Amino acid sequence: AQEEAKKRRDALDEDEIRELQTLAKTDTFFLAYSILGYTKLTTKFHGHFCAWLDKTRVEKKVKNFQGRESGPGLSFDSNCREGEETGELLWLYRLTLLARSHFKSTIKTITGSVQLALPDVSGKEFYPFDLGTNIRVLLGHEAHAGSQRFLYEITGHFTGNPKLIALFPECVPNPRVQRINKSELELPRSSFWAEPTFDTIGVGGRSQGRHYDYIKLDDIFVDKARDSRVEKESLIQWFDNIQSFLIELKTSHIDVVGTRWSVDDVYSHMMKIYGKKLVRYIRRVEEFNEKTGKAEPVFPEHFPPESLDILRKNKRVWAAQYANDPHEGLAEFDVTWKRFYSRTPTNPVNALTPYGSLRWRLKDLDILILNDPAVSKTPGIVVTGTDKFMNVFILETVKREMSPMEFVETQFSLVQKYWPRAVCIEEVVFSEVYRHWLQREMLIRNIRFNILPYKPPKDKVKF
Repeated sequence: AQEEAKKRRDALDEDEIRELQTLAKTDTFFLAYSILGYTKLTTKFHGHFCAWLDKTRVEKKVKNFQGRESGPGLSFDSNCREGEETGELLWLYRLTLLARSHFKSTIKTITGSVQLALPDVSGKEFYPFDLGTNIRVLLGHEAHAGSQRFLYEITGHFTGNPKLIALFPECVPNPRVQRINKSELELPRSSFWAEPTFDTIGVGGRSQGRHYDYIKLDDIFVDKARDSRVEKESLIQWFDNIQSFLIELKTSHIDVVGTRWSVDDVYSHMMKIYGKKLVRYIRRVEEFNEKTGKAEPVFPEHFPPESLDILRKNKRVWAAQYANDPHEGLAEFDVTWKRFYSRTPTNPVNALTPYGSLRWRLKDLDILILNDPAVSKTPGIVVTGTDKFMNVFILETVKREMSPMEFVETQFSLVQKYWPRAVCIEEVVFSEVYRHWLQREMLIRNIRFNILPYKPPKDKVKF
């Protein structure tokens, strides 16, 4: 590899070398495809993803006309004039969610890590992208062995990729001087740190005394955490503590890539906790094409429609691993069934349907109050009205924390508002908690209504 790299470098003049070095540092698709040899990447899908990575990497805070820096949650810089860049990157937290086998780890974890450690030959990069081999990167995965596999591939490029070595010979590590093992890779550098250039960790791993400029977490949530509440809570606690691994909270970065598994996975938690401070790139395996009016694969070269039809047969796996929308796999409800209606003072339901324009009063509908009491969690209540054509209209929903007393009070309030045919409550909870309570309240209030206890299907997962 060293000899071939020397031949390649000798064939280039200094201007060409510098231009290629700059491209490798600033153009993710060029580095991945042309230098690292990932030739299965496509310009349409992966090129778009790489362009987003490059764009977010160079976006900087600027002072806007309201006297604040651009970007949500950012503070005012009194030393910066309106419209002037502050010299700090706009984002610190970045999330990518793509379907499985779409080369997300190849691009963001492997190529991105190599790119982080390349020298800033243009002198235009900002921290931490300007550190070159002095950067300290932590690679995380659900299992430590997974992050070690990422490191193995990264090490292979720095030690055996002729194209990369030809452009950056100063980045080639010496096994006698630098640390090179399954868990660590140290590149030649001018600084002396306890941490290597690239370090690895698994979920739950500890890193006392070590701190990093950049943390990359790849597929840290898998089926084990999805199916175990204890595992999931332990993972989320570990993730919430990951910032303690950073050198400086104000400027160090956390970059996460993965695939959705459930509605309450760590990625959902991350979006909730970081809010608008988190930049996101989320795509499904199929997306709607406005020109054709159909849903088409984003990566048809590897996932043609006929292959997706097979994957789609397992709804739960399809929804989480490919659709990147775990809501699809939780019920037998097709989101395309959903329609919208309007309300007027005289007709609470006005809808356009295949049967024509419909206008219904409440007394024209078969009304039910459906309850998921969830004594230990937030209860959910849905009021439905069904017309003679079997169209089901959602009249009202209630989803909030409430005590059992408030839950009972809500039942009577909704009954007096809609006068339903029945109030449906899960049988076990009704029998053990609410039966005698509701019966007593009916006598006291002189308001009676029909209660239908129901048994939830055994094959349904409750959240």
